[in-house]
Amino acid sequence: MMLRRLPDVTVVGAGAFGAWTALSLRERGVRVALYDLAEPGNDRAASGGESRNIRAAYGVRDFYTGWTVRAWREWERRQAEWKLPLLFPSGSLRPGTDTELAAQTTAFARLGQPHEIIDGSEAQKRWPQLRMEDAGRLFFEPLSGVLAAREALQAVGRAFLAAGGELQIGRGSLADGPSPIACIGGNPLAGGQTVLALGPWLRTLLPELLGPLLRTPRRELFFIAPPPGDTRFHWQRCPNIVDPLGWTSSDIGGGFKVAPPMPGMDMHPEEPRLLAAPDSRERMSAFLRARIPPLADCPVASTFVGMLENTASEDFIIDRHPDNADLILAGGGSGHAFKMGPVIGSYIADLVMDGSRGSEAARFGLPAHRPLRGGEGG
Repeated sequence: MMLRRLPDVTVVGAGAFGAWTALSLRERGVRVALYDLAEPGNDRAASGGESRNIRAAYGVRDFYTGWTVRAWREWERRQAEWKLPLLFPSGSLRPGTDTELAAQTTAFARLGQPHEIIDGSEAQKRWPQLRMEDAGRLFFEPLSGVLAAREALQAVGRAFLAAGGELQIGRGSLADGPSPIACIGGNPLAGGQTVLALGPWLRTLLPELLGPLLRTPRRELFFIAPPPGDTRFHWQRCPNIVDPLGWTSSDIGGGFKVAPPMPGMDMHPEEPRLLAAPDSRERMSAFLRARIPPLADCPVASTFVGMLENTASEDFIIDRHPDNADLILAGGGSGHAFKMGPVIGSYIADLVMDGSRGSEAARFGLPAHRPLRGGEGG
């Protein structure tokens, strides 16, 4: 009887953490099985939807500036390799305190990244379709923009299969016991290492360990349809905005995306998504009136309801389970994992293959994360 050749590594979850990890491992010659509840790029994942922003400005948290710069180069390389438009460099505007702007300037200068600090009146001159006079000092980074989220993860999945990876539909779980064993469809996985990259499902699988460290807040997004023929909000003509009133993704085909601020409202990953709430529409409209008046009376082309998975520090969780070293936990994307997906996947692959953690261990390890307090992580 011929025995099935078992994978060296099983990755459960085909979102930004899992899909890139599986591809990175497979391209190093590791036998990998990748499981998810649906195909990569599905809309129920935390990494689903049309688009995600990519920016490198993180204020005093310049560690992520370096990772984003590396990721930008990888996105450029991959879209050339796959002959797909995935990266849309619209640029982005972000206000900041003097301390944040100074830190960003230092980090960008060290990395050779183009950047400017401009005031609201200068921004108004450059982009008259926006209303920025009262925005204060703004950090402008031209090498930032929008990523085609759904298409990108579908492309990662195709590349993984083309490299000889195994992609299956299946639900991940853990068998009870003092040392947790990963299962697919209720069947324990035999041998090898397992990466649990389950996004919002991760805290439901390990409620005692990760429940205090993760929140899964609901997010409601609006895609605004500009008037026919109006190209002022296309990614080539309008930067993304990060503002206390909300943030945007410039139009890459599905409309101008607006994300109004939301109260911290946790959501279960299998809860029905339904439609955006009326009060979210009101906050979205207020944001448009304040910052993008020409779109204030335009129709909503579509909405998207999803969720994040946030930690208190907004640092990722990437660590081995304390009771099973063959089980690697990867999550806590906190709204910025997608853009760094290629770098995250390579980092987790290093951990799987040789245990190397680098200086990031102190940032991503479970002991570095404290329990969330009321109102945090929303």
